[in-house]
Amino acid sequence: MKWGDGLRVQPGALRSRAARLLQVHHQLDDQIQQHETMDLGPWRGEAERAHHSAHRRLVSSLRSHSRRIPPAADALSDAAGSFEQIQRAQHSLGERARSWHYEINDSGWLRSTATGFARLNPQRPGMRVLIQSSAFSLVGRLTLTDGVLAGRLRATDLVHDGRDVLAGVGNTLADVAATTADGVLSGLEWAGGKISEGLDWGKGLIEDAYGWGKDLVDNVGSRLGHAGEAMQRFLDTAGTSPQWLRDLVRDGEIPQLAEVLGQSAYHLGQLAGVPMNFIADDDLHFFDDGRPYLATAGDVERYGPGSNLTYEGVDSIVGPMMDVYETQDATNHTDRPQVQVTAVEDPATGAVRYVVSIPGTTEGMGSMEGWAGNPSGMDWAANLKGVGYGDTAATQSAMHAIETAIAEDRASRGLTGDARPEVLLTGHSQGGILAGNIANSPQFAERFDVGGVVSAGSPVDTLGIPGDVPVYNYQNQFDPVPRVDFGGLPTGTPSNVTNIVFDHDGSYLPTHTHAQPTYQGNIEALAGGQGSADNLAKQTRMDADLGRFYNGETTAYRVTYGRETD
Repeated sequence: MKWGDGLRVQPGALRSRAARLLQVHHQLDDQIQQHETMDLGPWRGEAERAHHSAHRRLVSSLRSHSRRIPPAADALSDAAGSFEQIQRAQHSLGERARSWHYEINDSGWLRSTATGFARLNPQRPGMRVLIQSSAFSLVGRLTLTDGVLAGRLRATDLVHDGRDVLAGVGNTLADVAATTADGVLSGLEWAGGKISEGLDWGKGLIEDAYGWGKDLVDNVGSRLGHAGEAMQRFLDTAGTSPQWLRDLVRDGEIPQLAEVLGQSAYHLGQLAGVPMNFIADDDLHFFDDGRPYLATAGDVERYGPGSNLTYEGVDSIVGPMMDVYETQDATNHTDRPQVQVTAVEDPATGAVRYVVSIPGTTEGMGSMEGWAGNPSGMDWAANLKGVGYGDTAATQSAMHAIETAIAEDRASRGLTGDARPEVLLTGHSQGGILAGNIANSPQFAERFDVGGVVSAGSPVDTLGIPGDVPVYNYQNQFDPVPRVDFGGLPTGTPSNVTNIVFDHDGSYLPTHTHAQPTYQGNIEALAGGQGSADNLAKQTRMDADLGRFYNGETTAYRVTYGRETD
C-alpha cells in the first residue's frame, strides 16, 4: 500500500461490514436451529434416506456459512482498529511535516515547500530524515496490516474449505453407510472431529503470529526511539577520547593491551544495548554510565566506629578498605555506596592527612543490575570503562565526595588557606581502579597532594598513575582479577608500582582468592611479620613511603557517591 491508500481507507466501513456479518451469523444460527428440530416425517424406505441426506447437506451448508462469519468479522474489526491508529499517526505526521515546510506525497515521499528564510533553518535536514523515516515506517505498517487482513481472510477460507470437504465426505459416507452399525458412523464422525480440531489449532497459530506481528508494527516507533537512545550513548562515548589515546598523542606513550581491550569491550556492550532496547521496547540502560551523582551536605555523615581511634600500622587501613562494601546495604543507602574519608592527625606534628577507602564492585555479574546503569556506578560495565577510558561517572562522583568530606573536616578544625591536603587513596578490586584513576586525574591533583595508592586485588598496572605517586598493590597468587591488566603489556609494570604477591592457600575459586576476608587476613599476617622475605622487604619499603598516613588519631566521614541515568 501507499501513503495515500492509508488516508483513503475507511475504518468505519470495515466496522459496519463486520457488524452486518455478525447479524447474518445470528440469523443463520436461528435457521440452523429450526432445521435441526424439524420433523422429517414418519415414512420409511429410500425416500426417507434421500430426505435425511438432503436435510444433512442443507444443515451442513448452513453451518459452513455460519462458521466462516465470526473469524472474518473479527479480522475486519481488528484491521479497522489498526487502520484507524495508522491514520491518526499519518495525520499527526502530516501536521508535523507542514510545520517544517514539507508535504508528504501519495507515495510517502517528502517534498519541500519552504521559501525565504525558512529554507535556511539548519534543523530542517535533520527533521527531514526523522519525518521521512517515520513516513516509511507508517507505509510499512499499512502494508503489513493489509497483508495480515488478507492472510486472515484466506486462512479462514482455507480452514473452512477443509472442514466442508470433511463434512461432505462424512455426509457421503453417512449416505452409503445408512444401514450399517451406528458404531462405524460414530467412529468416522470422531475422526472428522479430530481433524477439525487440528485445523482449528493451525488457525490459532496463524492468529497468534498475527498478534505478535501487529504488536511489533504498532510499537515500531517506540522501539526505534528506545534503540536510538542506546545508539546515542554509543556515539557520545565513541566521540570521547580515552586516557590512553590522550597519553599517546600528548606524550607518545604506547597504549597497554588491557586499555584497548577494555575500551573495545565497553563499545561492544553499548552497541548490544541497541537491539536489546528495540526488543524490550524500553530503555534498559545497558552499559549506561550516566552522569556522576554529586553529594550534598545531607550525604555526609560522621562515622562513629571509625572515629576517635588510632591508626597503628598498615593493617589499620585494611579494615575500612573492606568495610565500605557494606555501606550500600545500610539504612538510607540501598541504592548507592559510600566512600570513607578518614582524617589522620600526626601525634608529633599535628599535621592532618586523609586516607580514602573506596569499595569495589557492588553488583553481581549474573544479573542485569551488574550491567545496566544502576545507581551505585560500581558495576561490571564500569569496570570495563574504568580500565578502557580511565574515568567513569563513579570516579567523578567519588572525587566530589572526597572533596566534600575533606572540606567539612578542615572547616571543623578551623583550617583555611590554599594548602593542598595530602591524600592516600585505597581500594579493593574496582575500588583500586577508581583510586588509580583519581590519582591520575589532573583536576584532583590541583586540589590535593596524592601521596600514594594502596590497592588489593586490582589491575593497577594499566592505569597510568603518575610516576611520582608510589603504588602498592596486594595480590593473591591465583586471584584472576589483578591479572586482567596482563602485567602492563606491552610496556610492563610501571616503575612506581609494587605488586606484593601472597602465596596461595585454600580454595582456588575466585570466591576465595578474590574475597575481602582473604586479602584482609593475608595483609594483617604480613603486617605482623609473617611472609616471604621478598614480601616483608616490600612491606618495609611501603611503611617508609606511606607510614605517615596510617599512624595517628583519626576522625572518619562517609559520603554517598554513584551515578544517575534518568
